[in-house]
Amino acid sequence: SIPRIDVATMTVDRLDLGAPLAGTPATLVLRGNAHLRSLSDMIIDASAQRINGEGKYELQLKFDSRRMDAALTLHEPAGGPLENLLGLPGLGALAATLNLHGPHAAERLDLAVDAGAVRGRAQGMFNMTGLSADLDFSLDSAALVLRPGLAWQRASAHGRWHGSIKAPTADVHVEAVQLRLPGDTLLA
Repeated sequence: SIPRIDVATMTVDRLDLGAPLAGTPATLVLRGNAHLRSLSDMIIDASAQRINGEGKYELQLKFDSRRMDAALTLHEPAGGPLENLLGLPGLGALAATLNLHGPHAAERLDLAVDAGAVRGRAQGMFNMTGLSADLDFSLDSAALVLRPGLAWQRASAHGRWHGSIKAPTADVHVEAVQLRLPGDTLLA
């Protein structure tokens, strides 16, 4: 359990992220509010906006005993703080949206991620009560060097997940061209 927390308004006029953390120094302004009554009853509305360059991060979450409504939006240019925090230098500009809406037994999930040469999508239904899902997903990438020793000329994964976490059924088609793996391994 968590203690009851009510934050009517939270503002941080200036948050400086240094180069060791963010790669390129970034300055943000933060705004939000939060009402946490329990792990199954909360409302959060938070945003961060870079003031020394492009970058916007927003989260809205409403969670109660019957349903969850959540929206996450991220936009940042290449070389932004998330690229460094994720340990993926050179990933590129990031645009991501995640929407989850509905009753716990039938949450509608829509996810879109565009990060440099990578495009990912997932959509379908998620059952939080039964820990099961019925999702279609895809990931497509042009040439990318993720980190030294891990790169490809082109890669894709398309598939479907159906069932519970304990007994899933998944069909996935994976294709990679000129896959370079650690240890100087190259697969045509």
